[in-house]
Amino acid sequence: MADAVSGAGDELDARLRVHRDAIDALDREVLLRLNERAMHAKAIGDLKAGSGTAAYRPDREAQVLARLCEQNGGPLSDAAVVAVFRQVMSACLALEQRLRVAYLGPAGTFSHAAGTYSYTVTDANGCTATTTGTITEPTALTASSSATAILCNGGSSTVTVSATRGTAH
Repeated sequence: MADAVSGAGDELDARLRVHRDAIDALDREVLLRLNERAMHAKAIGDLKAGSGTAAYRPDREAQVLARLCEQNGGPLSDAAVVAVFRQVMSACLALEQRLRVAYLGPAGTFSHAAGTYSYTVTDANGCTATTTGTITEPTALTASSSATAILCNGGSSTVTVSATRGTAH
């Protein structure tokens, strides 16, 4: 009985190996083709940079994705094909141009203020209190911190720091 189970396992392993070997060979071919595509995308980026043309063209991306969906015979769904090729196009676009991050508004405004901040407050008597607060975006920009029972020079006080103004939703 053990030999029959072992024999069935060997047969399954052999059948799986055929498919896995085929997938490995296809993965090598896909990798070669992806790198070939990336070289063309980089060359296109170099040409565009020299002419002042924008690297990213959403209309071209839409044309490519529509063509691929028309050519898709399955078993992958069109949505899966689009997801895969969006990643491929994103990686290739990164070769065409350097990544830029933009934010709305001039430096020093709340448009780029998300993060964790440390606040130190000094009163007229020279007493200080330090606390931290976190400002997050895109939710409404709010930060609130307080320090109570600050004992200094025989007195006590409460310090509250708050920020408002943020993204309206």
